[in-house]
Amino acid sequence: MLLARATGLRIGELVDLELDCVHEIPGHVAWLKVPLGKLATERMVPLDEQTVVPVDRICVHPSSGRPLPHPKTGRPTEFLLAHHGRWVSVYLLRDVLTRVTRNAGLPTPPHSCDIPTPPPVSTLVFRCKA
Repeated sequence: MLLARATGLRIGELVDLELDCVHEIPGHVAWLKVPLGKLATERMVPLDEQTVVPVDRICVHPSSGRPLPHPKTGRPTEFLLAHHGRWVSVYLLRDVLTRVTRNAGLPTPPHSCDIPTPPPVSTLVFRCKA
């Protein structure tokens, strides 16, 4: 959840992250390589040090000891989020996030646990003119 909150990634982007997704340049900010997603674009997202720590912890102790076939491409991939040597699906992650938020007493949005993002500026302009 920390990674989703700090980066604004969609659940589908989170489950597709690969083990080598963090690119660190000494003396500079670290970057998270987000693979092709809903918008069919690959992008780099800056990470603060607080966000790099849990990602590094996962990389040091990965769940899967072997590459798994990517569900979209079939190529062997080492995923950042794996559980007992299996790929974590969007449905499993959404279920876990829903249970965690309920157990914490937080409201969960209907149908989705994606972190809400503000509407695009064009939508705001349209709403103001209406």
